[in-house]
Amino acid sequence: MKEAIAAVQRGDMGWLRASKQFGVPQATLRRRAENKNKHVNDVAKGLGRFRTSLDHSMETDLANHLLDLESRLFGLTHQEVRKLVYQVAEANGAQHRFSREKKMAGEDWMIGFRRRHPEISVRRPGCCVE
Repeated sequence: MKEAIAAVQRGDMGWLRASKQFGVPQATLRRRAENKNKHVNDVAKGLGRFRTSLDHSMETDLANHLLDLESRLFGLTHQEVRKLVYQVAEANGAQHRFSREKKMAGEDWMIGFRRRHPEISVRRPGCCVE
């Protein structure tokens, strides 16, 4: 995609020829070259219409915080993590689709978060040690 856009912008070839040579749909090539995508700028690839509620840096900070709590033997339950995420999103003014009634993130968000950060081990704390 990047090469096709560069070839058109240099004037080496037109939209149709570039789309055929690089195997990219012409409409997609035009839209990307003119930065008219709704969710994606430049040549980056975006998957789906939904975005994560927290940006990458906020999510990384949250994952590091959870790992720190875990290393201090203070693990959080799923429900506590979901409540914490809601509070973080509200405090930072992030646009989210979390439940304002329950004041917590949804199960789907939690599943996605666990997939994006497999190093996180959310378990049931307070287990008896013999």
